[in-house]
Amino acid sequence: ALLWREKFPTKELYLKRTDKPEETAIGLAGDSEVLSRFEAIRHQNELNVLWYGEKQPSDSDTPYHLYYRNINLSNNQVSPLERVMPGYYPMLAMDGQGNVMVASWMAKEKPARMATRFRGAETKTFGPSVTIAEVPNMSPVYRVFENQGRWFVMWLGMYDPKVGEFILEGAYSDDAGTTWQRFAMEELRGIDMGSLDIATNAEGHILVAVSGRYRKDPDTDKHKIFIVRSEDNGSTWSLAPTPRP
Repeated sequence: ALLWREKFPTKELYLKRTDKPEETAIGLAGDSEVLSRFEAIRHQNELNVLWYGEKQPSDSDTPYHLYYRNINLSNNQVSPLERVMPGYYPMLAMDGQGNVMVASWMAKEKPARMATRFRGAETKTFGPSVTIAEVPNMSPVYRVFENQGRWFVMWLGMYDPKVGEFILEGAYSDDAGTTWQRFAMEELRGIDMGSLDIATNAEGHILVAVSGRYRKDPDTDKHKIFIVRSEDNGSTWSLAPTPRP
């Protein structure tokens, strides 16, 4: 399946089956005024799609919301359009059973906060919105993932960018997003990050690799590489040796 966003003649998010080129592309966005950020994850014959639109709902003071649909790839049946939550950055993760976690930064809330909603594979409905933490400002360097039954949300907090007060932080949940345990990677405090990659395995090992530099470094400096690892599925973290300059 191929997904892309068009702006003209109207804003639309299209799905095209590359194994069925004769079929017309399917429009997914409805009247959500889709923007260019979207996520998609496939589980068996179901494709789960999350995006961010700028339609102004009558019951909200912000036009920016996350929208969700799933598509049965066996028959191209599309689920009803769902407005999941307000927020700027759409992030979607899935476990091996097809359960879905959606997260977003609610920048217009007072106070601004990071929140999630969980969609069960059996119920096929989203549960209530759960607040993880107050987050006054953050960067799009941001991930949601699952490993061995534990869900993670990780983001680059920007508490005073003028003086370089950046910190990679996050939270994990062992109960499908009902409660969250917050953490921060103090070894990476002060690094203005440009990229974030995560690798996991079935033994509960997690590697977090970031590129970035300190604000005091000259703008002409290349980014440095930093790796933080966990051997207990995110309960504790330690700085690993840098693999190369």
